[in-house]
Amino acid sequence: MCDRKRCVRHVKSFEEAMKPRSKFLLTAGPASLVLALCAFAAGGHSNAAATSLLRSARREGPQRALDESISQAGSGSPIDEHRIHNALCSVVYQVDRAPGSRGYRYIFYGNAFFINEDGYALTVAHVLSQLRGVQPALLLRSPEAGPHFVAAEVVAIDREHEVAILRATPNPFIPGGALAYLPLDSSPELPGHKVLSAALRPIKPRDAWTLDPAMEERSAGDVLRFETSKLAKGVAASELFLFNHAVELGQSGAPVLAMDSGGVAGLVEGRWLRGDIAPLIPHGEPESSTDSLEKVDPIAIPGAAVPIRYAIALLEQKGITWRPAPQAANKAP
Repeated sequence: MCDRKRCVRHVKSFEEAMKPRSKFLLTAGPASLVLALCAFAAGGHSNAAATSLLRSARREGPQRALDESISQAGSGSPIDEHRIHNALCSVVYQVDRAPGSRGYRYIFYGNAFFINEDGYALTVAHVLSQLRGVQPALLLRSPEAGPHFVAAEVVAIDREHEVAILRATPNPFIPGGALAYLPLDSSPELPGHKVLSAALRPIKPRDAWTLDPAMEERSAGDVLRFETSKLAKGVAASELFLFNHAVELGQSGAPVLAMDSGGVAGLVEGRWLRGDIAPLIPHGEPESSTDSLEKVDPIAIPGAAVPIRYAIALLEQKGITWRPAPQAANKAP
């Protein structure tokens, strides 16, 4: 068991996740998810985040959502659900060193996904900033070993573009094992292209246990447009792409895959909260830029993703190999 002071310090770090990355962006950090759950338990049913969370929890499972998403994209989509499932992992802090009846307790910080068989993974930088320099771990859910932790070495962080590289140590990939990695799509994502977000998160992120079920979520959407935003203090503005998917709190770092190539096109950063989202929302809500975003159902607020090209640049800077999506070269210019 960890000492009480250290546990309290890690729980308090969730308060920082509530601070927007910029004036117009709310990250999909776990702290807001916790507050949404607490608000609902306390009877705060008007809390939009809690309502959105419970909608997600009532979904019938990732496979149905995936089937619907592929149907929207048309036949022949290269999306591989088995590969996605086996490539996802969670960035966590391991609280317990000895298991209990529900396994090991951990604190959830966000999503990551493997990008090669050497154990390298990608996530967004603000997921790691909540750990305050303490050693993160990756929670893997492989069929061979069951839910288990591996240490996560922080290889590189690009705070300007909000991407980070992790390496699982020791390397959990074994010959013939079930773990997988996702190919990357380096082609520019144009408005109108369909994408699929894939995330994994526990119901109680700061009181999670390895043997408790986790929510796997899949949701399709269209790329809407590109925007720029400062993603950290003291850095230049970085480009994001918006897509019409209701990002759920706790999905930070999840991959966003291009439906036409099957490769990762970006990483979930958060919700786009600018007041000029009217052209992006069905039925014209809000009616003007002065309308409060509180009047808009969270499901109508577009998600924001970090383009994968920033991660590719960091990978190449560090000499780390990655796999291109097989069909990316065939995409129309």
